Amino acid sequence: MVSRLLESFFIFGPLPAAAEKGTYIPLFVIASYAVAAFGSYTGLFVANLIVSTKLPHKKLLFRWLSAFAYGSGFWAMHFIGMLAYKTNISISYNGFVTLLSLAVSVLAMYAVLSITRVSEKPSKLRIVVGAVLMGLGISAMHFLGMEAMEMNASLRFIPSLFFLSIIIAIVASEMALWIVLTLSRVQSKNARMPRVLAALIMGAGICGAFYVG
Repeated sequence: MVSRLLESFFIFGPLPAAAEKGTYIPLFVIASYAVAAFGSYTGLFVANLIVSTKLPHKKLLFRWLSAFAYGSGFWAMHFIGMLAYKTNISISYNGFVTLLSLAVSVLAMYAVLSITRVSEKPSKLRIVVGAVLMGLGISAMHFLGMEAMEMNASLRFIPSLFFLSIIIAIVASEMALWIVLTLSRVQSKNARMPRVLAALIMGAGICGAFYVG
């Protein structure tokens, strides 16, 4: 039973001769990265407001706004990336699963912001746990978005690339969290550049995870 389940999700061995092959539209690929990086920067900017306010209800509001900026940016990047991929197969998307992938992305980022506690000095353990959760959240959103596809074909993944995409998402998330939660505090008067750098890394990590996956 486990073997059948794995075979319904992964491709083991060489690609089938009937496997559909598509091409990417470069402009859409670039746009997907720009959206991911912009969403990341917006999320980082709002997260900084959590630090600057002392009112609990405002901290909660900014945490949700930051989580939405992150999550919706990642989500939008995914579907722009899907539009960038052109095949001969007609593809539509299941509305419920599509919205579920957005909810997963936003909730995962809210959990990351809560765990790392951006309003305090984060511990190394919190950053690592936050990075793993962020990477898994990005990956879950991505693969849920893939499952939302409705088409006259079956979807399968190459195991090595599947797990590599998750690793890329986690590593990029950890690098970005280290930058924004440590370097930006050391240089508190000039936090813009650390945020830009973190956003560019997060955007690259999200795109890397998506296109590898």
